Amino acid sequence: MSADVRPSGPGALRVWVAVGTGDFASYLHSVFEGQREFGYRLTSDPHEADVAVAESDSPTFDSAAWLAQLRQAGGRPRLPVLFLGGGEAAWARLRSSGDVRIARLALPFNANSLRAAIRNLVEGSGAG
Repeated sequence: MSADVRPSGPGALRVWVAVGTGDFASYLHSVFEGQREFGYRLTSDPHEADVAVAESDSPTFDSAAWLAQLRQAGGRPRLPVLFLGGGEAAWARLRSSGDVRIARLALPFNANSLRAAIRNLVEGSGAG
């Protein structure tokens, strides 16, 4: 099986790069822009997204607080979220929410492993 899992349905998975700054955000966008042949496309609207990609904790970002806010009424309570990077403490805080629609991809990763992790999360959460 290839590292890039093709979509099983008629359309591409819509990926929302929810949190990412600078070079990291540019890299994430480059993985999906113009890559429809892999079965993914970017969306800037979280309400259209099939999955969100977010950096894990950073000095300016609290991923657990962001996830709680996303899940509140009016947010996206069932949206799968793939967190990228972050240490074990950040991941433990996220997992303590009991949310099964989240996953983590540790650094380093490449475009193929990123796309495969997204596909696995969406298929595993029943959102795809």
